[in-house]
Amino acid sequence: MITCCAANNKKMSVWIPSPTRSPQLPRFGSNKRPIYDTEISSAVRLITSRGDLRQDVCGLLRRMALTDNGVSSLAVRYAMNAISYLYLRMPNEAMMHQMRAVSALQGAIDRIVDPRCRAQAIAASLLLSLYEVLCPSGKTTVWSVHFDGCMTIVKSSYHGHRETDGENAVLLDWVFYHNVLYKFSLQHWKKCTPEMVAIAQRDMLIAKIVSLDHFNTIHSTLGCSLELLEFLSQAIDLIKDRDDPDYLSKSHSHAIYKLEGQIRDMSQQLCSGIDREDYHVVGSRKRYLTIARMYQLAVLIYLDRVVRGSLADSRLSRTSAEEAFGLLRNLGLCERPFIMIMLALQTETDSDRLLVLSALKNAITERPLSNLSSTEQIIRRIWAQQDLHGNGQADALKMLNTIITSNDIPPSFT
Repeated sequence: MITCCAANNKKMSVWIPSPTRSPQLPRFGSNKRPIYDTEISSAVRLITSRGDLRQDVCGLLRRMALTDNGVSSLAVRYAMNAISYLYLRMPNEAMMHQMRAVSALQGAIDRIVDPRCRAQAIAASLLLSLYEVLCPSGKTTVWSVHFDGCMTIVKSSYHGHRETDGENAVLLDWVFYHNVLYKFSLQHWKKCTPEMVAIAQRDMLIAKIVSLDHFNTIHSTLGCSLELLEFLSQAIDLIKDRDDPDYLSKSHSHAIYKLEGQIRDMSQQLCSGIDREDYHVVGSRKRYLTIARMYQLAVLIYLDRVVRGSLADSRLSRTSAEEAFGLLRNLGLCERPFIMIMLALQTETDSDRLLVLSALKNAITERPLSNLSSTEQIIRRIWAQQDLHGNGQADALKMLNTIITSNDIPPSFT
């Protein structure tokens, strides 16, 4: 649990911005260009999807950044400043604060003395990784270094120790989400550096860190439960090249079949307080359940088409896609890149493709500061490959490898 300070050892209360803030108190931005609370909230939209965790992450980062003027707090604050200045289209200011964040983080890592500082170092590392993904140049792979550092701290901090709730659980949820989807991206981007390979091979084992109830709960900003993300991670681990002798082995087929059963049989539970309208918007129950189910179906499609190597007319992929398309048609939008890419693999008609594009357009309208435009480009490339080779005959693994590797840096699917 993150605490206010070592002196009182009490749980930190929710940080509520006051109308005026004393100049002596820590604040975001600089004297020349302060960053206001509304701008911080908007900037957080760059790095989180909609849902309850967005509020939790935003509040958590604020508190971590404004705790004091120690190096661990400064690392978080400068990293948030950098992302906020990117949002404000002030690249020079963003770069300056990013450099300050790196310097502060280096000092913080050398002086980790308590759980609060450790959590702040994890948050700062992840924020710097996300900054590199968002950076307009789009040519850097430095993000992998920061994320590898983030995972190193996580692995050394929570080994054999459970976090059942509270702010550490929020932080770990967020890190695990990025860990799995970075792993997906790196699996199919064939220009990885050694640091990236290390990330792809490093598992967080979130099930050993959080409680069972927390593990099975739908976290709306993640789009699904941590358990389903764990199954996706296991599916990625099962991928083998088509010329690998083990690809057609009985042990590999059995592992895929076993995982398919686990994904089919799993039950994702709604979070407590789902009907609180002061926290969740009207319609949240339906939306959370629908997106979580679509994620479950998308992971089944991935396991079948990409891992097992089935064609588009496979019974599992076809029935999963039919249900998912029906849910998407009813929902009208989906801002989850992984789901949309899996559905793109299963489009059979022009009306299916129009549905996917319409849902993406609606999601971009709702969340303009996102990676959905790059998701649309990937989807259009998938369709171009399908048109070239025949939708029913295209190998999903080879398609994803070719299309994702064509990007200068590994695409973000968070």
